[in-house]
Amino acid sequence: MMSEGKLHLISLASWEDRFPEGTQRLIEQKSISSITLFYLDQYSDWSAVHRMDLLKFATSRGVSITEVELAFAKPAQVWTNSIVPALNAIAADENVLVDVSTMPREIIWQVFWLLGRRGRNIHYVYHRPKGYGDWLSRDPGKPRLSFKMSGLAKLECRTALVVLAGYDVDRVQHLVATFEPAVTLLGLQKNSVDPQNSRKMREQKEAFEKDASVRVFEVDAYAHDHGASAVKYAIAPFAGDHNILLTSMGPKLSAVALFSMHWQDESLGLVYLPANEFNRDYSHGIGESVFGCIPLVRNESKDV
Repeated sequence: MMSEGKLHLISLASWEDRFPEGTQRLIEQKSISSITLFYLDQYSDWSAVHRMDLLKFATSRGVSITEVELAFAKPAQVWTNSIVPALNAIAADENVLVDVSTMPREIIWQVFWLLGRRGRNIHYVYHRPKGYGDWLSRDPGKPRLSFKMSGLAKLECRTALVVLAGYDVDRVQHLVATFEPAVTLLGLQKNSVDPQNSRKMREQKEAFEKDASVRVFEVDAYAHDHGASAVKYAIAPFAGDHNILLTSMGPKLSAVALFSMHWQDESLGLVYLPANEFNRDYSHGIGESVFGCIPLVRNESKDV
């Protein structure tokens, strides 16, 4: 539970319905006093109307908004010039809530990491959409290890790649082809309100069924731990003699689970795969809001 006091919201503007609707819901239900609102430069036109409408709504309720543009094609610049100063500007007496609903996973991890390093409690919320489009993204870019969260590599050890799959098979194939891991642990989402989830997960499984290096397991991003226990069970046989990399392409709550695992064990590396094309009609409406908190517990690695 968040303690009483001022509540500062960190969010990322989107063209999806759940961005303005979810933020308005939080302002009305959680007594938000101020907002840091990131937005992506390359999609600023897509989010412009929602940002303008939200500004009017927030202003009418006495909530201040600070907009911060992210040059998303330049991750080092985003970190140094945008995210770090934005979080430094949050008052020490404000509780912080991070809306991960439409935030890229790399930004989620960076915001969480900085909050954790500053000893701030990491509270988050995820607004589920009412429905999904047929695809999310296309034309995957070059995968990259997340800054400050790339893991601690063991020399002369093979790689185990954990991929929590979403709906885009080609993105997973691109990731596997790039890293060429000794083993790929493919996590398929087993619990979803989306009627097309079963078909999409079946397509993921069929795409790799002839590859002996791929092992499939089930994960539930909407479980109490957002699937962390399932991932831990899957990687246990490889923890001693493999470098383990984790990536999430499914529900954003699975990215929360992977960060929590990395925070507890820094030897686990987080991987982000950007995309060059997004579906503007990926989702519609807003469903339930899921709240949670990441305990600030870290098991320091003994590896050198």
